[in-house]
Amino acid sequence: MRPQREAKATGRELQILELAAEGNTDKQIASNLGISKDTVASYWRRILLKYDAVSRTEVVARHAEQKAMEWVKEQGEEAVRLASEVSVRTKAEARELDQRNLLQAITECSLDFISGKRGYREVFDRYLHELLGLTQSEFGFLGEVKVDADGNPYLVANALTDLAASREARRKFDEWKESGLEFRNLESLFGKILTTQNVTIEDDCQESSDCDEIAALDLTISTYLGIPVFSDEEMVGVIGLGNRPGGYDQQIVDYLAPLIATCANYLVGWRAEIDRRSIEAQLTETAMLLKTLTDAMPTAFLYEDVNRKLQYVNRAFLEIFGATNSPSELIGANCADIARLSLPMFADPDGFLHRVDQLLVTTQSAYGDLVKFADGRMYERDFIVVRENRKRLGYLWKYNDVTERRAQHETFHNVLSASMDGVVVISNDGIVEYWNSRAEAIFGYTAEEAMGKLLADLIVPEQYKAAHEEGLRRYKETRVSRVMGQIIKIHGLNKAKEDVRVELLLSCIDTGAAPRYSAFIRKV
Repeated sequence: MRPQREAKATGRELQILELAAEGNTDKQIASNLGISKDTVASYWRRILLKYDAVSRTEVVARHAEQKAMEWVKEQGEEAVRLASEVSVRTKAEARELDQRNLLQAITECSLDFISGKRGYREVFDRYLHELLGLTQSEFGFLGEVKVDADGNPYLVANALTDLAASREARRKFDEWKESGLEFRNLESLFGKILTTQNVTIEDDCQESSDCDEIAALDLTISTYLGIPVFSDEEMVGVIGLGNRPGGYDQQIVDYLAPLIATCANYLVGWRAEIDRRSIEAQLTETAMLLKTLTDAMPTAFLYEDVNRKLQYVNRAFLEIFGATNSPSELIGANCADIARLSLPMFADPDGFLHRVDQLLVTTQSAYGDLVKFADGRMYERDFIVVRENRKRLGYLWKYNDVTERRAQHETFHNVLSASMDGVVVISNDGIVEYWNSRAEAIFGYTAEEAMGKLLADLIVPEQYKAAHEEGLRRYKETRVSRVMGQIIKIHGLNKAKEDVRVELLLSCIDTGAAPRYSAFIRKV
């Protein structure tokens, strides 16, 4: 047992001892004496040194014993029993006071984190500030455990006691405070806890040269306590404390356990917050990119939710409908109201509104609707139901300007319809895709009857079907044909299954995808 030495406290130190003995926390002592909480912590360090004590519980009890002994000497031997009871009660009250100080520290740190009023580093600073005050330590750091690209752990001290003496040391400290001081030497005083993952207690430390990262601060670490911070089984942080009067022991680690657990929750919570912010930033960046891309596209887009509230619209959509608003001004607008206001712009307003209502009721995606405007413009519209796990989220409307393409198509159709020859276009699989009026006259099938049917089933005699199909297959594979581009005479069948003798000019319409074949036909 360590021998006790006679201590003589100053007036201010006696005030602090008396207030602590009465059950006041450090915060209450500071308020009563009109000084800061940090100043109270400084007085405690001096008091511990003066009484050669390792904790406030011990020094308050020692002070109470000293007072009791003085009282005993004055009152006589009959007061010994009473003095002993006072001593026991005072120790219990001092232990309770330590717990109250700890609880207050946990509460204030937790409120700082939960409120979100302080930044990441500020909350770390607050934890370190409370740890220094509770343990009467002169030096400390609070570090987060990270892993480099090679899988090696290292520490980033996001809170570090500023004890820099020289101007150069202070400059370095300011730099480290901005970026976080890294401890990568696993053999150093502060780094070896990463490999052992155990509490480290050093009562006679080497100077700071044992830790290269802080050697430039000219610090001398006399006593040191390193505490690993765990979340479940993962080591997420490290608390380092130094230069405490009387050194450190396991009792201090046990005392700090609730605050260490709170710190672990903060570290894990902050990691989750960082991940959330990173995902949010990525989503925002992606959304901005998509907005930029869709605004630059000639295709018009509008997205509304299931309640028909507008969620997104690009500039091309507004230009189609002559709106002067910016896209952001329309967010949240009722799309049903917008549709009704735009009705005069359509060639068939009632038909337009009926089709929109029909699509919304069926909730099935539909593609290729032709929408005609009163001014002659034509747009191809796609209606897409947006779902997630079968749940409807909203509707995407897409408009493509096909005015010029439709005009060209109609011109092409009119020319072919006026042709003296029958004109037939089939797909790569032999399906009829175009059938003009002259072809109707030659073979007796209307365009409605012929479109979508196999040409072979319509007009090719049974004895020639095999050759017809073989010719299609060979051309698909080799792009070589004996009849392509030449006028040939063949036998065909009309709707009445009568033999029809025709002259035929075949050509390939090769657009790079599956080819189509056109035939100009003249009855012989």
